[in-house]
Amino acid sequence: MQEELIQTAINRAYSSLRPTTYKLLEKSETRLAKLPRFWYIGIFTPQTEIYEQLVDQLQPLTESLTKVMGSFRVGICTLDDPIPPGGSRTGVIADRFLIDMTWYYQITNPEHPYWSEVAPEHLIQALP
Repeated sequence: MQEELIQTAINRAYSSLRPTTYKLLEKSETRLAKLPRFWYIGIFTPQTEIYEQLVDQLQPLTESLTKVMGSFRVGICTLDDPIPPGGSRTGVIADRFLIDMTWYYQITNPEHPYWSEVAPEHLIQALP
């Protein structure tokens, strides 16, 4: 039930976006993950070009979501590689979220934060 309300809020936010942004989102897959303090919205794009265009339009996207949702985080990745193109490979684990039984960790780096997939068999311990 709560997931449906969040999805409705996302749809409402999407409807206020520019048509070009909305078309990019139609080509992407949006997944939700509930964390203790907020929702995580993961946008998985089929191609690097779509990823780059959505990243360029991330500000209006988050502004639209802020109008209709409470605390949330949004991340954009490509479908075949959860580490966004151009992301560095070093950083500090800042957060995690679960999508389809797979943990993804947010790695923060001064230049570029990115998300990295961690398979369950490689998950040694939970984050504090």
